[in-house]
Amino acid sequence: MGEIHLIRHGQASFGSDDYDRLSETGRQQSLLLRDHWRALGLRFDVIYCGLLHRQRSTAGILMSGELAPEWRQSACLDEFAHQPVLRAWARRLREQDPDSMPDRDVLNSDRRVFQRFYTEAMMAWVDNRLTPTEGLEPWSAFRERCEGALDELLAEQVPGARIGVVTSAGVIGVLLARVLGLDSAMAVRMGWTIYNSSLTRLRIGRSGRISLLDFNSVPHLEHPDRAEMITFR
Repeated sequence: MGEIHLIRHGQASFGSDDYDRLSETGRQQSLLLRDHWRALGLRFDVIYCGLLHRQRSTAGILMSGELAPEWRQSACLDEFAHQPVLRAWARRLREQDPDSMPDRDVLNSDRRVFQRFYTEAMMAWVDNRLTPTEGLEPWSAFRERCEGALDELLAEQVPGARIGVVTSAGVIGVLLARVLGLDSAMAVRMGWTIYNSSLTRLRIGRSGRISLLDFNSVPHLEHPDRAEMITFR
């Protein structure tokens, strides 16, 4: 039986001018995961990742530990672009009630305010309640490309292969929803629970059936001295 290890990238740079970069915590999370797997002697037949900087940086750190003979990159594993979703939701709020739109500085500095705004925007996106704008990928298209990436990955691999996939929380949520038979809203909610640099492990049966073995594990961070390194964002 083969395995797919879905790995969320290390913590990105929330609140900075360039979110799509690993923070110092994100880099350390990735290094600790690499060293954990090296200590176990675990190796992959191949590691895939998306094209986003935070995904490629995490995969590059893992590859520096010689965990796989090669890595491959695919835009199909990219996270959805969240800024167009947030802009479309902000425009909708301003049109309905300008006072309901949070102040930009508060959104950038208060994680609780941002999470509430983000949650509302995401549910509107999934329900197709956002007006199409430039750069806004429809939810149905995002889900289709994530599932297509999984199908393509499975078609390329030999039976019994161990595959690493460095991607993002939204992609992992979609793939879990497919494996577990969940709807789109649950796919999004699953993504919100996924830790940075966490591991979600799938088993590929001989018939091609995929089952969930582990979800959202962070064995490389489960030590009292590393508690502050377990992050969602």
